[in-house]
Formats: sequence, structure tokens, C-alpha cells
Amino acid sequence: MERYYDEVLGIETLGYREWDDEPEYYRCESTPYRALAQLAKDFPLKEEHHVVDFGCGRGRVSFYLHHLFNLRVTGIELHEETFAELKENEQSYLQRKDLEESPFTFLQCHVEDFIPEDQDVFYFFNPFSVKIFRKVLANIERSLEKKDRECYLILYYPFIDYKYYLEKYTTFEKVLRIRLDWEEDEREKFIIYRHLPLY
Repeated sequence: MERYYDEVLGIETLGYREWDDEPEYYRCESTPYRALAQLAKDFPLKEEHHVVDFGCGRGRVSFYLHHLFNLRVTGIELHEETFAELKENEQSYLQRKDLEESPFTFLQCHVEDFIPEDQDVFYFFNPFSVKIFRKVLANIERSLEKKDRECYLILYYPFIDYKYYLEKYTTFEKVLRIRLDWEEDEREKFIIYRHLPLY
């Protein structure tokens, strides 16, 4: 399935990549397409949503969600070699879809330096430590103070520390748990949190 969907989208996202010099950042690993298909079925997004994929790697989530829902995506990826592969995938995907303008904004930077603006769906597959996760959430909440809006966090294979911090220290509430029944590992699931505007 992994290779088939890569070919459909015109991209290459197979394989892992470890960090050598960023201990707070974790390896590049793509979310399985079968899991993404289940997410799309149980939590369908809308064209007006704007997704941020933190630690987007080679872009599998970005391209797959655009393919299904025709929405905008911002991807954040720090690793230089992975980012180069991401940009190659972008060009290949745009050609495959015959798109003249890109619906993607890919940034090569530390995630804690990114301040959201109008984005409203934030995707995490354990790309970094809980220390960085707290900084990213602080930036999201700072953005919500400026422009309050309904938004969602999607966690795949979530760290316990991520869940604990979200539920104890933020305005986000758990609204959906998507279990992947074909997996024996209890952590193979999505948990979705929502923030609702105060007014």
C-alpha cells in the first residue's frame, strides 16, 4: 500500500531518517497510508481547513490530505536533506495533479520558531520532545489569543507526555479517538483535540 499510494501521488516517502545532531528532534518516519485513510474516513476535513504538519518529513501527510480534501497545507521540516526531498516531492506532485499554483507552504526552520496565523488543524506524529511540544503549543495558543477560532490537534501514535500536557495545561479538549483495529499496539491510534472560541 505504501509504494502504491506514493506512485499515485507521484512522490517518494518510504524509509526512515535519524537525526545526528538534534537530540530534541526525532526520526523522520511517515504515517502509514492505511492509518491516514482511516483518519480521513472518521475525521473528514473540509476544503477551507488549513493544516500544519509539524515535522512533515518528505510530505506524505501534506500531499495525501490535499489529494483527498483539496485544502491548504503548511509543512515544517528542519532536516536539510529531508527538506530537499520534500521540495522534489512537491514539484512532482504538482505536475502529477496538473496544478499551476502550489497549495503548500513548506518551511525549513525549527518548529518552535513558527507562529501560526490562520491555520486551524495541527498534525503531530511525535516529531520532537515534549519540551519542544510545549513551545509549539504556546505558539498556537498565542495565535489563538490574537485570532480566536475553532481548531484541532491531531496526534498519531501519541506520547503519554503529549496527552498529559494537553489535557492538564491547555484549552484543548479530547473529542475523538480513532483506534486502528488491525494493529495490536494500543498506541497505534489517533487522538483529536479541539479548541472552541471563547465567544
